[in-house]
Amino acid sequence: ERHVAIKIPRPDRAMVPGFAERFVDEARKVAQLRHPGIVPVYDVGREGAWCYIVSELIDGENLAQRLARGRPTWQEAAQIVAAVAERLDYAHREGLIHRDVKPSNILLGKDGSVYLADFGIAATREELQEEGPNTSGTLLFMSPEQVRGRAMDARSDIYSLGVVLYELLAG
Repeated sequence: ERHVAIKIPRPDRAMVPGFAERFVDEARKVAQLRHPGIVPVYDVGREGAWCYIVSELIDGENLAQRLARGRPTWQEAAQIVAAVAERLDYAHREGLIHRDVKPSNILLGKDGSVYLADFGIAATREELQEEGPNTSGTLLFMSPEQVRGRAMDARSDIYSLGVVLYELLAG
C-alpha cells in the first residue's frame, strides 16, 4: 500500500550473460545501507531472465532536471553538495564506493531533502581490488583513475562530486 519505484535493466543489458546475477548482487549490497539520505531498496529479485529493484519513490526531481531549469544559487549548490558528501561518507564508511556520482543520481525531494540514488555499479573496496581495471561510470563525471581503468577508492566519488559542484556553479 505504498508508491514505489521499480527499476529494470534495459533489454540489451538484461540479456548479457551474468548481468542479472551482478544486478541483483549489487542491489542487495545497497539494501544493507540504512541512511535517510540514501534511497532505500525494499526488494530485489529475478523473474526468469528479468531482474528488478524495488525502492522508495521520491516525490521530486533529480538534479539534472533541476539544472535544466537553471543553475541554483551558490548557497543552494553548497547545501546540495554538502548533503551528498555526507551520504557518500556514510556509504564509504560502510565499505561501498558509488562509482557513478552525477546529477541524475542525486534526487531532490519536494520537501527540500537530498537523496543519493542508483548504486547500480557500486562496489566494495575488496571487489575493486579483485576486479582489476574497470571503466564503469559516466565519462563526464569520472575521476582520472576511473577513466584510465586504474585502481580507485572513495576519492574517485569525491572527485565526481567536485565535478557536480563545478557544473552547479559554472554550468
